[in-house]
Amino acid sequence: MLILYEFPPLQGLNACLFGRQVYTVQSYRNPAKMLDMVVLFVIPFFILALNHSFIESFIMVFVL
Repeated sequence: MLILYEFPPLQGLNACLFGRQVYTVQSYRNPAKMLDMVVLFVIPFFILALNHSFIESFIMVFVL
């Protein structure tokens, strides 16, 4: 969780997890919103994979 708070580009992910931003069916049909969701959930995985071993990052992503 600390990584999410300290890493500025991941504030969008914080908004998704802790804010009131809810992705509805309409936003799934919007390519830009879907791309945002993919980027927000893929980038933290790669950051964790670079910082730790693959298994650790895999576990941490599911813990987050």
